[in-house]
Amino acid sequence: MADGNRLVALSDELADLVGRVVPAIVALSGRGADFSGSGSGFLIDDEGHVVTNAHVVEGFDPPLDVVVHGGVRTKADIVGCDQISDLAILLLQDRPPGLPALVLRDSPAKLGELCFGLGSPLGVYPESVSIGVVSGLGRTIRRKGMRPIYKAIQTDVAISPGNSGGPLVDAGGQVLGVNQCVDSRGAGISFAIPAETVRAISAELRANGRVERAALGVTVVRRTAAFDGRVAPGLAVTRVRDADAAGDLAEDDIIVAVGDAPVTEAGDLFALLTGDRVGRPTDVTVIRDGRQVTVVSHPGRLSD
Repeated sequence: MADGNRLVALSDELADLVGRVVPAIVALSGRGADFSGSGSGFLIDDEGHVVTNAHVVEGFDPPLDVVVHGGVRTKADIVGCDQISDLAILLLQDRPPGLPALVLRDSPAKLGELCFGLGSPLGVYPESVSIGVVSGLGRTIRRKGMRPIYKAIQTDVAISPGNSGGPLVDAGGQVLGVNQCVDSRGAGISFAIPAETVRAISAELRANGRVERAALGVTVVRRTAAFDGRVAPGLAVTRVRDADAAGDLAEDDIIVAVGDAPVTEAGDLFALLTGDRVGRPTDVTVIRDGRQVTVVSHPGRLSD
């Protein structure tokens, strides 16, 4: 096949891919007490549930205005919002027939793989698409006054206000993540919440309308500890805030595992403190006075 024909075939394949994904994309808008805003989302099941960012819908008076494929207008109710993960689930009041739902990919994003961002940039260009590559993995998105978002996907996909909440998809049309923000300090640096997080959070929001999490009742910072002639990364306890939840944990302990799962950074710890651990005795492996020991914590419920 001539080079020109290969390019045409590739272009046709990309256009076919976008054609399959675009019908699942929705444009969102709403009004609050003294503001209005817009964002994007995508259908995640045949019942009409839509995934978006929590910051897209925060403060809006429900129901939200929604434009689905073909310019059809409908409304959506907020099923649940989770500020910590910056994810929200909506439910269309009237789901037009024939609209597909997107699939969350089981395997994680790979550095350098092709990806596409879809959404409604600036709230005025619905069903827009941009192309790029996964340019970084395991990024931390800092947020003023809030817990960071951990293990985010970095891309060079063009993202603008209004794209937030739209999907980042792979070359097969499966969802790698939910587009969340850009780093305004440089060009071509955008971030998405990974599909693994979206799967877990969206399931809880659909079932309960909220996400329950456990807390060890301590403040931690990243630190390394030396023991048995080697150095282990972990999280140092700098303050015990809730003695009942902390249990046997003490200041200066360096947490290196919860149960059988290793902990090297705050994102690891928070991912392990799921709601099913609330009130359950939990083994925590720590480095204390140069020795590795296992202590018992009794995690409490993380407040909103």
